Amino acid sequence: MDDHTGTAPVGPVAEPGSATPPLILPDHIFGAIPSPDDGRDYELAEHPGIAVAPGPPPASASLSPLPIVYDQDNTPWCVAEATTGVVAYLTHLRQGAPLALFDQRSVHDAYDLCKARDGIPNVQGTYPRVALEVARTIGILGTDGKRYKIKSYWSCLTGDRSANLRVAIGSLGLPVVAALAWPQAWYDRSSWPNGYLPAYPPSGNDVGGHAFWIWRFFGGFEPSNRTVVPTLTMRNSWSLAWNLHGNANMEEGSTLAACSDLWAVDL
Repeated sequence: MDDHTGTAPVGPVAEPGSATPPLILPDHIFGAIPSPDDGRDYELAEHPGIAVAPGPPPASASLSPLPIVYDQDNTPWCVAEATTGVVAYLTHLRQGAPLALFDQRSVHDAYDLCKARDGIPNVQGTYPRVALEVARTIGILGTDGKRYKIKSYWSCLTGDRSANLRVAIGSLGLPVVAALAWPQAWYDRSSWPNGYLPAYPPSGNDVGGHAFWIWRFFGGFEPSNRTVVPTLTMRNSWSLAWNLHGNANMEEGSTLAACSDLWAVDL
């Protein structure tokens, strides 16, 4: 996995860093607010591409090449970071745009557009649905001064979330924007063996809502109990220094169950 594309083989990856990972410095502001229910949302099952997909989704799939890993630093921009990341991936894939077409200026601009529209101007953070609507109607600002729009976004919350993830990534080739309450246990270290975060805790303290995007699923080797479990891989916005070059492997079932937002994004 290199610094810019983030591509990786399907399966376990080598453990980065030392045996005693450093603590994450408390410099991240958590800015993902759960999107309110809206009956107008498209469900993934309605996506027209499903009808022409060549059979069931595969047992494992990944998206590549991936755009650069952003660094939100001490800002509440995680929703805008995740949205910009999927737009960068899709514009490269579908339009041949450079993977580095978007940068932190793109993210900042997207966040400001969200705050002008989300109805909570005095609250840090924003709703993922608002960011996706900004990307659909206005577009994400590229370093070339042009705006790049998505075509649609589809909720993956209804029904079997794991099946929806497999259809989105494996059958349709779509990245998935996700948000959940980030557990304190996931914030106490900056790297984990083989990049695996512990299973999402059934209860306990969280440090705030956080957004990221999902680009891979596979049957991964979970190092704590030496079993193969369904695994997803997310792309974070805490720089390349975090965990697995800015990515993390996560136990699929408990992570998806905890998500407040789960959107397949299409261009």
